[in-house]
Parts: sequence; C-alpha cells; structure tokens
Amino acid sequence: MNDPFDVLRIDDAPIAPSAEFTTRLRARLADETDEMNETNQMNETSSTTMTTTTTDAAAEATVHISSVQPYLTVRGGAAALDFYRDAFGAVEHHRLVGDDGRIGHAELSIGATRFALADEFPEMDVLGPQSRGGATCLFTVHVDDVDAATARAERHGAVVARPPEDQFHGNRTASIVDPFGHPWMLLTPIRELSTEEYAAAGREGGYTVVESTPAEDLHQLKRYDAGDLYYFGIMVPDVERAKRFFGGLLGWEFADGGGGSHISSISAPTGGLQPGTGPTDLYFVVDDLRAAVTKVRELGGAADEQVDYDSGGAAKCTDDQGTPFYLSTPADKYRL
Repeated sequence: MNDPFDVLRIDDAPIAPSAEFTTRLRARLADETDEMNETNQMNETSSTTMTTTTTDAAAEATVHISSVQPYLTVRGGAAALDFYRDAFGAVEHHRLVGDDGRIGHAELSIGATRFALADEFPEMDVLGPQSRGGATCLFTVHVDDVDAATARAERHGAVVARPPEDQFHGNRTASIVDPFGHPWMLLTPIRELSTEEYAAAGREGGYTVVESTPAEDLHQLKRYDAGDLYYFGIMVPDVERAKRFFGGLLGWEFADGGGGSHISSISAPTGGLQPGTGPTDLYFVVDDLRAAVTKVRELGGAADEQVDYDSGGAAKCTDDQGTPFYLSTPADKYRL
C-alpha cells in the first residue's frame, strides 16, 4: 500500500517565484519593516523619562516627526489603485474594503514614497477633488523619462495639462491630472545648475532667489532643552582635508566662515570643523549659564567666565577629571 505522504510529495527543487508572488512578498516585507521601525522608535521614546509642566493657559510638548504621508481622497478607490499601479508603477501594500464596497483605507508606494488613499465618504465630509471642484495640492514624481511617463499616464486616462517642456531650473517637466482630479507634476532632471546659474535662470524666469541662513534653519529644527547637545566642533589639523574625508564618508556639506567650516547638511545638533588639535568641543544647553558655571566649580570642576555671541552665551569648562566641554544658552531665535 502506498504511503499517502509519498503520493503527495513533490519535487523539492527550487523554482522561480511568480511575479505576482514577488510583488506581494516585497510589499509584505516593506510593511513588516515599517512596523519594526515604528516599534523601535516607540521603544526609544518610552525609554526616555520626560517631565512636562502644564498650565491652564497652555501645555508645551515636543513633537518628533519622522515623515509626512500624502493621503488622497478619490471617487472610485479601486480604479484609482489600478491607475497609480499602471501609470506610475505603484506597489499596493494593502486595502481595507467596507461592506458597501468602498475603500476605507489603502496604502501604496511609488519608489521610496509611501502614501494612502480612500474612497469618498460624503456622510463624513470626506470628498475628493471631483466633488469639491478642484484639488488643493500637487504631487511631484521624479521619473527617468518625463515624455514616456506622460504618454503612459495619458494612455491610462490622465489629462495632460502641460506637455513636457524644459524649464529654467534645469528640469524637464509635465503636468497631468489623473482621472480622479488630483494634479501631478512629472519631472526629469536634465542638467545640474550651480547656485549662481540657478539664481540667474530664476531672474530670467521672473523670480528672485532668497537664501535662508543655514545655521538658523538647522537649529530651529528642534527645541533645545537643558542637557541637550547643542553644537559640536571637531578639531582637525587641516580643515580642507577633513572636509574631503567627512564629506566622502558621511555626505556632509559645508558652509565656510569664521576660520572653520560649518556642517550645513545635518539637523540638530549641528556642528563644524575647526582648525587645531585636541578633543571635540561639545556644547551642552543650560537654562541659566551663570548658575551652571557656579555649579561646575562647586562640583570640583573649572569654568571660564561667560562669553556672549550672536548665537547665545557660552562658557568653557572642565569636569573634576579634566575633561573639557562647553555650557551654552542658545539665543531666543534658536529656540522654538
């Protein structure tokens, strides 16, 4: 008598998975990775003890934002998912379908960007562009060939609002409106412009480039509280050589000035390269600099007198074992 399991057994040689299975598996792995990252962030946040004092007038809170996710409302969610897949190569992660057939929530990705959509729910005042009479936002998709991408979107039902055209800012762009009323800009870089070329091209196009101050922008990305690392200065014998090293290693970009080189491409805490030798200068935030200097001395350390700069006050200190550091009170413009 044959063993039933022998009858059911099949060849265990590896086979190539189907494209559909590969797509589903990739989407599932992306979901699992996102959930793991969110869990790790929650664990890191919960492991930090924070004390918040509230009043009847206002309550302060620090908001940590890791990303922004576009959320579309459309009339015809299932058809929209098909369109974004066919026109833009979107990968669907999952969809929640109600008893009435409407999509309550769906998530999908185009490249590295994840976004969501849902059907209209007029009973909740959730309406798409076709019901409201026009969209209020625009989405930009970077593509390898804007002409081909525009033609493909049009074949799948999009309306071409502006055909592909080279622009003064160094990109070739086209504007389309998808079948559900959302406008999209398709963009392909054609040449990289220097800062001077970009400003000149902008003037020809009727625009003036207004530069922001990198240090202020970067410092204002977070609120500085007592004990935070505010700034670091890496002491190096050759600043230009260090710029090449750390730029190549970490992708840092720099803004020269004051004998050193500020790292302009990182968020708070910011830092820079300074000519010299010795340990890295670390600046820690305190609420009352003079009181903190006194405390350093009471604890057996040493501290210079406070020096005031445009960015705030600072005092050079050493702990009771001779380790150097700085205490700083950032100026109001660097605090949110």
